[in-house]
Amino acid sequence: MMVARPPDAEHRRRNLGAVLFVLGSLLGALLLQLVFLLPPLAQPNPAARYAAMATGAVLAFPAVLVYMTVPRLLDRYDPEPGWALMMVFVWGALAGCGLAAPINTLVGALAGDVVASVVSAPIFEELFKGLAVWAMFSLWRREFDGVVDGIVHIEDTSILDLAKSLIPETEGEAAEN
Repeated sequence: MMVARPPDAEHRRRNLGAVLFVLGSLLGALLLQLVFLLPPLAQPNPAARYAAMATGAVLAFPAVLVYMTVPRLLDRYDPEPGWALMMVFVWGALAGCGLAAPINTLVGALAGDVVASVVSAPIFEELFKGLAVWAMFSLWRREFDGVVDGIVHIEDTSILDLAKSLIPETEGEAAEN
């Protein structure tokens, strides 16, 4: 007769991390849609805004591919598993940006776009992206075995900063078209 043993603390931490990752990513994706994809539908020329967003994404993609080689170069003796790098990348893209987007939009409406871009965006986006590094350290300790891992995960969550810098400002372009 086999006796079922309770799951160990490591197993519970990993499961908790997986659940939090999925919930945070889904919430971030929903917020990104609400903040960026739905508002152009209420404006006169939504196709121009979507075209500008798509152009920025296409132009940013090659740079992101080049930028993603940095983790491989930094961590070549003890490389991180692909799933861990993909998780922090997805977290940065969906949860980090998505959770910060409503805050930055609110700050932009109250204090202006310059304050939102220069003060609010760096603080809140990097805070929410940094949660991925903290979660990897706290919940998946086996995968986080040195300072280089922290650098790799921080760099991987920051890839979107480069991509966002290449995406054109769509308001002026939409008004011109």
